[in-house]
Amino acid sequence: MSIPYFNPAEFGEVLQFGSALVPGIWGNGFSEEGFMTGSKPEFVCRQADAVGVKRGTSVIRDGVTYKVREIEKDGTGFQILRLEKQ
Repeated sequence: MSIPYFNPAEFGEVLQFGSALVPGIWGNGFSEEGFMTGSKPEFVCRQADAVGVKRGTSVIRDGVTYKVREIEKDGTGFQILRLEKQ
């Protein structure tokens, strides 16, 4: 049984990556590179909850489609899914 680290009723949400429902924390920080500005959408979750999620997997949040661009594992069982708006 999975322990809910991210309770959507308190802080966090559940997104569907492909066929996997993954609880985690959404972030969309500001990005600035040279004269270009934008956002950096990401989703922090447990690796055990995101088995099967890989680069290129699609997710829809608030009607916007994103694809997993990069997966950064932190060595403690968590990972950051770096997303790209489609």
